[in-house]
Amino acid sequence: NVNAGEAQTYGVEFEVSHKATDWLTLWGNYTWTDAKIIKSEADPASEGKKVTGIPEDMWNIGADLKYEWVKFSLTGRYFSKIYADSDNGDTETGVYSTYEPCFTADAKLVVTPVKYMDVSLSVNNIFDEKTFQYYQTDGTSFFGEVTFKY
Repeated sequence: NVNAGEAQTYGVEFEVSHKATDWLTLWGNYTWTDAKIIKSEADPASEGKKVTGIPEDMWNIGADLKYEWVKFSLTGRYFSKIYADSDNGDTETGVYSTYEPCFTADAKLVVTPVKYMDVSLSVNNIFDEKTFQYYQTDGTSFFGEVTFKY
């Protein structure tokens, strides 16, 4: 791998949050990034192409609920095509070594039965989306956690 000589990045990010009730907060954000290689003596074919590893569009939406000793969050995340090759030639989908646009949704439930302990269950990739993020992504996964606070 060789670093590019010069790159130019423009972007904007918006975020909104709304406390709908005492126990419900809704939120979302959007990021647009235009990152291009301006000059690269080591790889002239990359000039004018998108910088690798940076999606143009990303957004997140979510809802956080908290009622007494129970917390619940639901989060959705999206990002657009990510290029891994400096010439942006990796436009295929559904194949090893590509980075496809992707939307995933996750949820987490946290219960605090006593003030010094949290018990949680997380579900990642609720809709079992299988895309390629270099390798094929895992399907739905579950995680349990017990946290002691002191």
